[in-house]
Amino acid sequence: PNGKLDRLSLPAPDLTSSREEHVAPRSAVEQKLAALFGEVLGIENVGIHDNFFNLGGHSLLASQLISRIRAAFRVEVAMAAVFESPMVEPLAHHIEEKLKDTSRAQLSNVVPVERTQAIPLSFLQERLWFVHEHMKEQRTSYNGTIGLRLRGPLSVSALKATFRDLVARHESLRTVFRVPRGRTTPVQVILDSLELDIPVRDATPADIIPGMDELAGQIYDLENGPLLMVRLLRLAEDSHVLLMGMHHIVYDAWSQFNVMSRDINLLYAAHVTGTEARLPALPIQYADFSVWQRQQDFSHHLAYWKSTLDDYKDDLELPYDYPRPPDRTWHATRFTFRYPDALARAFARFNQAHQSTLFMGLMTSFAIVLRHYTGRSDICIGTTTAGRTQLELEGLVGFFINILPLRINLAGDPDIGELMLRAKRSVLGAFEHQALPFELLLSALNKKRDSSHIPLVPVMLRHQNFPTAMTGKWAEGVDMEVIERDERTTPNELDLQFFGDDTYLHAVVEFPAQLFSEVTVRRLMQRHLKVIEFMCATLGEQ
Repeated sequence: PNGKLDRLSLPAPDLTSSREEHVAPRSAVEQKLAALFGEVLGIENVGIHDNFFNLGGHSLLASQLISRIRAAFRVEVAMAAVFESPMVEPLAHHIEEKLKDTSRAQLSNVVPVERTQAIPLSFLQERLWFVHEHMKEQRTSYNGTIGLRLRGPLSVSALKATFRDLVARHESLRTVFRVPRGRTTPVQVILDSLELDIPVRDATPADIIPGMDELAGQIYDLENGPLLMVRLLRLAEDSHVLLMGMHHIVYDAWSQFNVMSRDINLLYAAHVTGTEARLPALPIQYADFSVWQRQQDFSHHLAYWKSTLDDYKDDLELPYDYPRPPDRTWHATRFTFRYPDALARAFARFNQAHQSTLFMGLMTSFAIVLRHYTGRSDICIGTTTAGRTQLELEGLVGFFINILPLRINLAGDPDIGELMLRAKRSVLGAFEHQALPFELLLSALNKKRDSSHIPLVPVMLRHQNFPTAMTGKWAEGVDMEVIERDERTTPNELDLQFFGDDTYLHAVVEFPAQLFSEVTVRRLMQRHLKVIEFMCATLGEQ
């Protein structure tokens, strides 16, 4: 009913029919690579002929595989190489050839830096800071809110101690953003400690949604913090609701659903049982990443993006129902659109036949929809990348998300196979050059942030497949259930978050009520369903 998906109830994919006849790895490189396949995919006994994508791999998992190859072999492997050689044997050969190349460039790793120096914002944080400071009507666009329904004998003292330890563990959660005297650019200020106030109040079920909405509408004080707010509602002795609100300048979805969820679970269990939490060490923190990112040479990435987007004509005219207001005080409206399970399975077969991922199929199909509604053959759709390209970044709380504009040309009456090829090239090229911060790209292309228009990416499309450590069970008999609600403004004209694999497909569709009626957007999504049906039907013609 709230337009979001319960991440705890998504079905696990059935991979039993995706395995090739097992041939064990032979060389040391094959053995190590097969182990990395298994680690990323969560399976055992990977053979040298097993296909990474047939076993449930997708672009994000391929990125995780690449970061592990980087750490294990000290070589850089392109995303395109994983798509061209998705089996252990040929990919191991590709790695062996790279290892022989003595002239290969040294890898640049994030390393700890002294906290005595001024810590810059990452380019990614700078984008959010700019919006907060200069686009006041968009201030709540980057708020995140979540509610956890906790049933059972909750220890409030253990919960408070859990958050105290969580804030101590992750510098991001006690970071504020200040402009030093005499300067115009902000720096990160990491507080030595932060005493998080967690009020506990008696409440009724009717208080939950207003409590979440209050956090969602919070105007955070980036200069003084805190940028994490926690409230506990006591509905009964054995029934509580934990409310958390955060500003995205210090976290992203991966941080919340993977890192923080795991840490909260383990820390709470340790406090309630009087044991020590076994959490992996954090050799670096987000501030180290910020300093490292500022030292990178983006010139070859910039050259790619400029050649890709230089002549792109902006202002995609979507089928608006209402005149565009002068500013972007856009209220986020959303609904969930569900595709038939049979169609999800057929679409999986279609994408596999085209040696593509679900995301690539979704990009192609939605570009076709946009061509129908806009009359344009040159379409740019935005997506986001997790940005955790080094293994050490996976365990951090912080904002790593970057925006990638994917340009797809539908001109020349191409067939579906050709369109899929074009989309695949666009996606692989974008992932290869994902390191360039979106803000730097806008500057290089002289794209101005406008109060009413969005440069390059008014439409965003994402396949939400980041890992989650969310669990329905906490220690000592506490059951946890996620309550999601997001009453805030939206930064996009149309935002599609797809959840699915080869067995199901749902989209959480978000749009501003100031531009569209829900009827129009539902009609657009129905059109998308028909396009996918048409694409799947072409398989039988080949």
